[in-house]
Amino acid sequence: MSIVDAKGNPVTPQLTSQQTMQLMTGLRIRIDAANAQLVQLGLLVEYLYDTLEESGVDTKMDDFPEWAENRYQEIQEQAKQAVQDNEDWAEGLKKKVTQDLKEVTESAGLDLSDQIEQALNTAVQQATGQTETTETTETTETTTPTTTNSTTDTETTTETEETTDTGTTTST
Repeated sequence: MSIVDAKGNPVTPQLTSQQTMQLMTGLRIRIDAANAQLVQLGLLVEYLYDTLEESGVDTKMDDFPEWAENRYQEIQEQAKQAVQDNEDWAEGLKKKVTQDLKEVTESAGLDLSDQIEQALNTAVQQATGQTETTETTETTETTTPTTTNSTTDTETTTETEETTDTGTTTST
């Protein structure tokens, strides 16, 4: 079983042994607390059901599976709407920041629109837990004349840069 982020994308953890042990201890404590809450909730439901039955209130438990399924679907729709609202908010914020930065850089006589867009996309991906990998390859060819014993030779150098979304650049 692989670890996934909130959107279900696989995540490769990079934890030390000590961090892993702390994580496992924290998860064990949370699981114990959740189990205790489930027991308390079960006891409460049983108590309420018994109390209602003693009071003469007839609860139709046959309707429960259908009610539970409908309620579950309703909760799922609310969760999807909340995620969509957050994504819309983030996209709106990204557009506003992009526009503001473009105005500032244009007033300074700079054209950084591609860099701004790439930086904002990376920030949004990191904030939402997306792990898309983008690679940019740029090739530059330079011709340099050299003079040796009254003859001119031409030397051509090709340089390739690869940039990944983690910000590392390699040159060849």
